[in-house]
Amino acid sequence: MIEASDWAGAIDVALEQVRGGANVLDVNMDADLLDGEEAMRTFLNVIATEPEVARLPIMVDSSRWSVIEAGLQSIQGKGIVNSISLKEGEEAFLEQARRIRDYGASEVLDYHDDWPALVHEITGGGAPKAVNAAPGQEANTLNAVADGGRLATITGDPPPSQRGIQLVDAYVAPDGLVLEAAVGQLLARGQTIPIAGIYGLGDAAIALRTVVQGRAEGACVLDPAR
Repeated sequence: MIEASDWAGAIDVALEQVRGGANVLDVNMDADLLDGEEAMRTFLNVIATEPEVARLPIMVDSSRWSVIEAGLQSIQGKGIVNSISLKEGEEAFLEQARRIRDYGASEVLDYHDDWPALVHEITGGGAPKAVNAAPGQEANTLNAVADGGRLATITGDPPPSQRGIQLVDAYVAPDGLVLEAAVGQLLARGQTIPIAGIYGLGDAAIALRTVVQGRAEGACVLDPAR
């Protein structure tokens, strides 16, 4: 679509994401046949003319700094950068972080090297709040939190609290036997469940928001094959 310069079609996709409940619009132009910098600039200028899309924060998503900077130069309002890392060295990393802040954006760090120390260096003391969803990264994420801050984990394995940090752990364990029994009871009673929508795993967040916001007129099904 982007490779064919179908900007109207690209806007339709963005509108679908917005109307599906997206809180952030992720824009990535990393493709072999694309001029990433030009595609990023053009698309961001196009969506700026669509009020329904333009109201969302933009995540400039690329593995190439030149594409990220092209996006930062084109977005209106505060943006998010995904992501910067230490692969080009600490000096380049800190310079990129400084320039991101100069553009008024926020950055996302990769889980590489001593990233908690970089969080402290960038923020001047650590993140006031953090959420960890990566198994095995609970303690590292805690190290990135400022004294007296808050950490929420969803892994079921929260680290011991330290430095006055408030910890919250939310974990739901799957239980196949209970689910199987519930389905059996449903079928035995001849009941049916209306299906509001079927989503691929990549759209799980949209499905969840639809349910939480009460906009689903039936069940939202996740299909791994999609």
